[in-house]
Amino acid sequence: IRTINEHFNFSPGEALPNHRGNSFIDFDSNDEQVEIRIGGRPFTTLRLDGRDPVLWPVFNPAGGAMTRSFPFAESEGENRDHIHHRSIWFAHGETNGEDFWHNPATRVQLDGPIETMAGEGRGRLRFPEVWIGESGKILCTGIRQIEPFTESGFHGLDFDLTLVAGESGLLFGDTKEGTMAIRVATPIKADAGGKLMDSEGHKGKEFWGKRARWVAASGELATGPATIVLMDHPSNLRHPTYWHARTYGLVAANPFGASVFEGKEKNRIGTRVDAGASIQFRYRMLFFSGNPSNGPSQVVVEKVEVPLSHLTPTMDAVV
Repeated sequence: IRTINEHFNFSPGEALPNHRGNSFIDFDSNDEQVEIRIGGRPFTTLRLDGRDPVLWPVFNPAGGAMTRSFPFAESEGENRDHIHHRSIWFAHGETNGEDFWHNPATRVQLDGPIETMAGEGRGRLRFPEVWIGESGKILCTGIRQIEPFTESGFHGLDFDLTLVAGESGLLFGDTKEGTMAIRVATPIKADAGGKLMDSEGHKGKEFWGKRARWVAASGELATGPATIVLMDHPSNLRHPTYWHARTYGLVAANPFGASVFEGKEKNRIGTRVDAGASIQFRYRMLFFSGNPSNGPSQVVVEKVEVPLSHLTPTMDAVV
């Protein structure tokens, strides 16, 4: 039945019923977005109608909104600071001298068709992209793959981005402004009574600039307790990564801002990728309904770090 629905490109309202289970993951795509559903319910939407790809909204299994709505929509009680913080996104403040973190004149655009693969418990979407500076120059191309999955008590995303440097190479500057980022929902942020901790036991304001395998943010949504875990992949550059994480709601893994985070003189050399070479970034995100029964650390070790170990890194020519 799924093959028939896909062949005739039926919309969700037109599709023939196929008795999919509560963990079946499917997609509904158009030119501006890809909605990801788990068991027929919204999980998240990949938005392609802005200056770069963003995931918003994002829901846990109980239906709780896990990330801030601003600047896409207004939600009571939310702060409207940092307009460049957009739910879940990937950007860096110094990329060949261009500021993809703040500057709306920089763009990351779709560069070909989006491939999707539905499945029981895990799905996949994949697309090519191109990074364009304010001047219109192409800095690099990339392949972005996002795999939604679900297990008892939580939904998850495996994020995998490979960037291929253009003719001038790629230079990532030593800045705190980046990189794999989540702006959590207001009730989850530490300043509003939520909890913020990392894999090394740091809490709240203690761990800004520290290195850790993962960070967890938890709080009380209208739908009940909720926790977000963002995890650095063991194959990533400078794992365990540095964290640009703030108690007002920003959680960002940043492998490039070492000198800033360590309070040293800025590294003017940065991280260079030779022309035609590639660099790969991988992260896992978990969105819990409730608080993990044995604490985030045990859940991360058992559910995240071990399954990630079978993946083979393809990073090359990074100095």
